[in-house]
Amino acid sequence: MITDWLMVLITLAYVVTTLFILRANQKSARITEKQLEESKLQFMETQRLSVLPYLSVEIGDTLFQEVDDLPIFDLDLLLCPIDNSEKHAWINRGIIVTNIGAGLASKLAVKWIVDGNTIEYPLPITVLCCNDKKVINTSISGENQDTLFSKKAELIFCFSDVLGNRYEQTLELNLSLRPFDQRMTLDTSKMQEPIFLH
Repeated sequence: MITDWLMVLITLAYVVTTLFILRANQKSARITEKQLEESKLQFMETQRLSVLPYLSVEIGDTLFQEVDDLPIFDLDLLLCPIDNSEKHAWINRGIIVTNIGAGLASKLAVKWIVDGNTIEYPLPITVLCCNDKKVINTSISGENQDTLFSKKAELIFCFSDVLGNRYEQTLELNLSLRPFDQRMTLDTSKMQEPIFLH
């Protein structure tokens, strides 16, 4: 009789221990699954960074006529509406865009953003390889005001890498229109780092 009760207690202890082991294994499996997911995300991020295009810009004082036999693309941008042609003001600048990143950039386009309004322009550049350069002659126009008039604008370069990831890289521009002058001035410009979209 005592041996029967002893066997029941041993079996009960065995069942309880097995349940604790099972629960511990389930927790361990969940933690391992999370670690594997994090490792997968880190691997994908490392792969993405290893082929990341990174654009650098050089803004000239005028339009470029010829730069090392590079093709030249024209881009006409509007800073503000022109209602009176006598007050038409403009600025012409050549921009040399260089891919200084580790991977090639494809599906290039630009967005011109002024006062929250966005206009997208496709670029006739299919691929921008590493250390490759392209020239974009930009003509920015607007209507001059009777007082000093400053405006911020963004020229956003949109592109993809070889893995199909999409990026945006913003060139911030601060422009001024002086009263009764047909020339616009570029006060400052700054190129931001690429932003990963998806």
